[in-house]
Amino acid sequence: MKTSLKLSVFLLLFLIVNTSFSQEWVRLFNDPAVNFYNVQREFYKYWDGKTPERGQGWMIFKRWENFMEPRVYPTGVRPDPATTYKEIKKYKQQHNDNINDLSNWVSLGPSSWFSISYNPGIGRINCINVHPTNSSILFAGSPSGGLWKSTNSGANWSTATDNLELLGISSIVINPANPNIMYIATGDGDGGATYSIGILKSTNGGLKFH
Repeated sequence: MKTSLKLSVFLLLFLIVNTSFSQEWVRLFNDPAVNFYNVQREFYKYWDGKTPERGQGWMIFKRWENFMEPRVYPTGVRPDPATTYKEIKKYKQQHNDNINDLSNWVSLGPSSWFSISYNPGIGRINCINVHPTNSSILFAGSPSGGLWKSTNSGANWSTATDNLELLGISSIVINPANPNIMYIATGDGDGGATYSIGILKSTNGGLKFH
């Protein structure tokens, strides 16, 4: 993928928040050029004395705050979300490094747990798409675990995005005329609490993206 991705790309993909929110903090939140601490201050000023309710952006912000606060510069300047991707690509070019995409991993668990929350720790899926000519082939995009593919109607899953940095997937598009051509929109559409490197393209049915 070209490293000349500009601000306009991840403005759409990296920090997406429901535009129905009219709070000033939302406008600042959606602008990567705004200092982190200014967004944080505006958020808590808005919510001072209010009781958080679902669907009002509280949880979206808290996810983002938890993700972003350890990563901002001491000044509060937000980091370039594509930095890790660019550094990995540069390292590979300099060292002729190859990653074995076919490595096999076996889960060691845990496979069950107890939770008192409405989401019992099973993670979250942002998007799902079905192969246009083979309904047994499914694709699922996770908020921070990349793109996953099943060839047996969801019984088993594998990923081809482990050669990228920790990556969220917020949209999957498959060309109906040529299913080998696919696009994924990176980032987490539910609040930007992961990295985005813009839009990636595959020409071999999701085996590799660039």
